[in-house]
Amino acid sequence: MTSNNFLPVAIICAILQCSDLSAQTTVQKVNPLLFLDGTSVTVTTIGCTLSNGTSTTCYQIVSTSTPSDHTMGPWCPSNISDDATQGGIWLENGSVYDVDGAFIENLSTFYNDPTWQMYDASTGEITKTLTQADCAAAANPNVGVQYQNYCVECLPSYVTGLTQTYVFPVTPVKLTSSTSFGMGPGATGPSVRGVAFNGVRFDAPAPVNAILGAYTLAPFDDAGGHINLAAGYHYHAATGVTTNINQCDGHAPMIGYALDGHGIYAHENEDGTSPTDLDACFGHSDATRGYHYHVDEAGNNNFINCIFGAYVTASGSATTVDADNDGFSLLNDCDDNNAAINSNAVEIDGNAIDENCDGVFCTSVSVTSIAAANPIRLYPNPMNGFVLLNSTLPILKVEIYDIAGKLINSKIAPQNTIDVSDLKSGNYILKVHTKEGVTNAQMIKE
Repeated sequence: MTSNNFLPVAIICAILQCSDLSAQTTVQKVNPLLFLDGTSVTVTTIGCTLSNGTSTTCYQIVSTSTPSDHTMGPWCPSNISDDATQGGIWLENGSVYDVDGAFIENLSTFYNDPTWQMYDASTGEITKTLTQADCAAAANPNVGVQYQNYCVECLPSYVTGLTQTYVFPVTPVKLTSSTSFGMGPGATGPSVRGVAFNGVRFDAPAPVNAILGAYTLAPFDDAGGHINLAAGYHYHAATGVTTNINQCDGHAPMIGYALDGHGIYAHENEDGTSPTDLDACFGHSDATRGYHYHVDEAGNNNFINCIFGAYVTASGSATTVDADNDGFSLLNDCDDNNAAINSNAVEIDGNAIDENCDGVFCTSVSVTSIAAANPIRLYPNPMNGFVLLNSTLPILKVEIYDIAGKLINSKIAPQNTIDVSDLKSGNYILKVHTKEGVTNAQMIKE
């Protein structure tokens, strides 16, 4: 939250042109209310110790890694005649490719290597893993010869009962130097980059060289995720499919938290531009959000490069906290040191404070399109009960906003038909999510 001396510092900065001083006074705490309700994510408060030696309070997130805001898969198409809806995506040299039948058919051309032959030339059937044993043998860096030229598809049913635990400091602590991510025995920093609001982790870059070296392909689904038996479902890219919290000022939407408790935001701002002042970790500060990160472009198979905050090195016992005695425990209060801030408070515009703990610092947000290249047509419009959407791309999710910018409803991967009979008469804006981004369409309910 913004400190009491924010206004004088801002005035001094305006005089001295030190634009980042005021941002340093803003520290946004982890907001547990942003994690999606449901059986897949559980949040508790515990004691903890940070990498700088600080003993403090942390949030412990236990997740089944099962996203509640989108479906998982598909990954591998079954035949070279299949279109993009039957497969996932592949990340290569900064670009995102649809893994449809044609992509599999042309792998030898794509990689300029005739060894690629992942389908039966007579039937067009694609060779892919079909069992959990196949998944265990093929989805690792040491792929045997018998699994070369396989499309690797590990299914959610293979990891039922698996849970992952993540711990964040309630109040992030910005350090003077960054910490590299650790991998393997003896590593110090965390390897996980962060966690989305659905409880699924942002993972280290996929070991693409090892995968391709065995002439296998392990596609990601449209959300940038896939499954291995140890980690469960996890993301390697941010494609805009998971829950995004739009910002009031055109800033990129928030998509989750890094392991140091600082917020993670999408790569692009609402107008399609990207920040130009990011540090080596892909972070920067502003007066509303304090220090935070922006993810790399999806095609780079990467989220952030390092963390600039203290991370958790030891976890303690469970604790219950209501420091401001407002009747809302820390689990239901995004600032437990201020009784005027809780989930029932009234939002006040223009003060860089999230009074009602909804992740938004104003009473309404813009719903400007960031991908208008994909026109969406609705019919009938005006309409009464059902509306049909005509899109040139597969539709992943549709969000319905009222004219003030308030989210009314969200439909996950609809079949191009939406039941809106429960809406009141009036004007609405649909945010239609596809692989290429988000397109807005105006709808009138009679």
